[in-house]
Formats: sequence, structure tokens, C-alpha cells
Amino acid sequence: MEIKRLYYLDVLRIIGTIAVIIIHVSAQNFNNVSVLSNEWNIFNIYDSLVRWGVPIFVMISGTLFLQKDFEIIKIYHKYLLRLIIAFIFWSIIYAIYMSLKNKLNLIDFIYEILSGHYHMWYIFMISGLYIITPLLRKIAESKNITRYYIILATIFTFIINMFIDNIIPVTRFANNKIVNILIKHYHDLNLNLLFGYTCYYLLGYYLSKFNICLKKKKQLYLATIICLFLTTILTLVYSRKMGYFYSGFYNYLSINTMIESVGIYTFIKDLFKNKQQNKFLVYISKHTFGIYLVHVLIIDILDDILHFNTLSINPIISIPFITIATFIISLFISIILKKIPILKKYIV
Repeated sequence: MEIKRLYYLDVLRIIGTIAVIIIHVSAQNFNNVSVLSNEWNIFNIYDSLVRWGVPIFVMISGTLFLQKDFEIIKIYHKYLLRLIIAFIFWSIIYAIYMSLKNKLNLIDFIYEILSGHYHMWYIFMISGLYIITPLLRKIAESKNITRYYIILATIFTFIINMFIDNIIPVTRFANNKIVNILIKHYHDLNLNLLFGYTCYYLLGYYLSKFNICLKKKKQLYLATIICLFLTTILTLVYSRKMGYFYSGFYNYLSINTMIESVGIYTFIKDLFKNKQQNKFLVYISKHTFGIYLVHVLIIDILDDILHFNTLSINPIISIPFITIATFIISLFISIILKKIPILKKYIV
């Protein structure tokens, strides 16, 4: 049974794709400039404002695959198979490019294929969620159990882990014996079921099914704005304190990113849920997977061959320019590939 198309998910796919491209463009020269420079500040601002990009895609998948009407077998024979073939195909493409660029030997070439380019980690992560979807659907069947899971995951994955990873290491408690034993006991709880991107997966489904009251929605939007600001400021403060780029608050599993993701998802859902579908946006949405797979190659080619990157001109201009150019070129490539019968079904 086909699931009814949700227009707001098409919009989320597009803005999520743009957000991911901005993340990769902004990070291009993060480590090549001083954390005290104006260029670094601009990179940080752009990157901090779009950390919700990847979680949004996980939430979209949860919205669709946790519905009762979605056939489990379809996940395997259509979506998982597609992910596997896409990974193999694009890993070979990126490995060939890296080989031409760096003259890789056979072992390193094979390694590049097996490891995949840096953005391909997402394929493994989302594949894992697809595999456990039948189990997560049992949780999603109950509103109360889903809320219970989300609350636990928020506490143990997003809040406590962020505190352990980001706050303690730079305070006087870093080597405190009492603090260390408490952290050890926390890890001994072995709450693996609550860790990782599963919460985003369930959050997408939960937010698609249940509405938030207006008062809480206003609080959520305010919290989202605050978190966007805090991500920028805390990254700046920590980086300058340490003398190098500190990415802890960029973590997709940090509480600030989680709040931002929920806020963006809710806002776009409310804004587009009852609007008539725009055929052009729906068309672009159908190409977002292809855009995601190829966009890093375009960024690399613009830099390696055309020698244009975020430091070529003022980053305030270069980041949006490269982002738009990368999106359009990647979309064009995806459109072409989708016209090739043997390729369109699996690799884009």
C-alpha cells in the first residue's frame, strides 16, 4: 500500500538538503584559518544555523516508515537494496576521483570504496534504522510508550551525554574521582536502546501524528531560536578557549541540535500541511537523494579543478554562492541519471 504523500515532507527534504550542503561547504576551510579570524566566525555562523539538516532526514524516514500501512518487506526489497547499490556505485565514483587526485595504490583504492566518502556514513546509519523498524513500530503503536521513549532518550542521549562530552572535559571536574565513578556507573547502565538516532526516527513519526498546543509551540520556537544562537556562541567560546575548532556543540546528538530539529520540523509542518502542492518543489524533492550523494563531488571539483572555495572571496558571499551552485549542478546530474533506466531505480 502506498503512503499518502505529505507535502511538508517534500519541503523538509529540500531545505534539509540545502542545510547539509551548507554544512559541508562551511566546513571546507574550518581548519585552515585561525579561530580568531573573521573568516572562521563566518564559517561558524553558517554551520551553526543548519545543524538540524541531518536529523530532519531521519525524522522524515521515521514519519514514513513507522506508519502501520507501510509494508515491512518493502523496506528490504526497495529501500535497503537501493541504499546498498547506491553506496557501492557512488563509493566507486568517489574512489576513482580520489585516485585521480592523489594517485592511490590498489589497497588504498579498495579502502576508499569500502569506507565510502565522508558523507556516506548516513547510508549505514539509516540502514540500521530501517532494519529495526519492525521493532520500533511496536513502540510507535502506543502514544504513551513513544513519549516515554522520547523522554528517556532526551535525558540519557541528548542531555547527559552532552554534559559528559562537552561540559565536564573543560571544567575542574574533568579528573575528579567522584565524577569519574559516576560517569562509569552511567555507562554501566548500558542503555544502548536509547542511544543513537532512534529518537529522531520516533520523533518524526510522533510529530507527524500528534499536534503541539499553541502555547507549547511558541515555547518550542523560542527555544529553537535560543539554541541556534547558543550553538554559534558556545562553539565560538569553546574554540577560542581551546585554540582550535571545537565541534562538540555541532553534534547531531546534542540537546541544542535536537531542539532545533524539532522546532524546524514542527514549523514547516504547520506552514505547509494544508497548502496545495507545488509540483516544482515535489519534483525537486524526488531528486534530493541524488543531490545528497553527488554534492560532495561537486564541492571538491569546484575547489580542486576550478580552484574556487570558501576562501576565494568573502565567505559571506562564497558560502551561499557555492551552496546554490552545488545544489543546481547536483540537481541537474540527478535529473540526467534518473533518465537512464538501469540507474534511476537504485543510485539516485
